[in-house]
Amino acid sequence: MIAEVSGGEYIDGNETQEVLDFVSDKLKSMDKKEFEAKKFVSYKDQFQAFLLAGFLLLLIEIFLFETKTKWVQDLNLFNEK
Repeated sequence: MIAEVSGGEYIDGNETQEVLDFVSDKLKSMDKKEFEAKKFVSYKDQFQAFLLAGFLLLLIEIFLFETKTKWVQDLNLFNEK
């Protein structure tokens, strides 16, 4: 019923040789252009070095420069005098 509605064909899977012959005939009758190779490329993430460098620079800035920089003082985030 589903095969008729969808325009497909039904083959009873209990008859193994009949199924193999059917699939073989269908593959031989198909247009060879349908089988095209597609290439998928897997790229490696390479952002870790930049992330590490940024994190190290941030740590250096926090620990070495205990005083606020001029632009941070101008922000006055906490309504300080």
